[in-house]
Amino acid sequence: MRNQSDEVLTNGKGKEIPIEMVRDDHLKKHKLVMKVFAAGVKLEQKIMKDKQRMLNRITTYQRWLEKHYGGTVEFKNLILSDYSNEHKIEIKSNRIIEFDEKIQLAETLLKKSIKSWSKDSNRNMVVIIDEIFKTDKKGFLDKNKILSLKQYKITDPDWQAAIKLIDDSINIVDRKSYMMIKYKVGNTWKCLNLNFSSAETE
Repeated sequence: MRNQSDEVLTNGKGKEIPIEMVRDDHLKKHKLVMKVFAAGVKLEQKIMKDKQRMLNRITTYQRWLEKHYGGTVEFKNLILSDYSNEHKIEIKSNRIIEFDEKIQLAETLLKKSIKSWSKDSNRNMVVIIDEIFKTDKKGFLDKNKILSLKQYKITDPDWQAAIKLIDDSINIVDRKSYMMIKYKVGNTWKCLNLNFSSAETE
């Protein structure tokens, strides 16, 4: 955001234009956009504060449970319902992960493992591994595809060593929590639409 004085406006090329030289329709549009933008900023700040306030209340309940019953309660993925089971809060927590350089060693070991199997399965499996470790247009690996390899109970030592390398290469860079507030209409659960962009207007 760039601060504009009352006397000049800065155009898209970074050039300051005296306000009296700006066309009326451009000036009106500029003022409209800036008013809506300012209102949007206030709304975003309010949503962030309200969400934090809600999460704080849930944390307070968590601390009460721990004190009342003993032990530790982790609200990573949970559902809280009211007494009538007509309203509920769902909280989901996702890890944001990245792989370090050991992921390349894991790919090499997986291919080495496959080459020790029968020649008939060798060629097709190498193609599958190549596809799993293929990066997208931005150069990122598909984490879900790679992690899906862990579900296979393959006893080959190189394969097991590769799976361990995949585990060791994981770095948790962030965590994100998502909260959904739902209510029941008949037998159907509906979610409060807190997405400003898709919220319906009168």
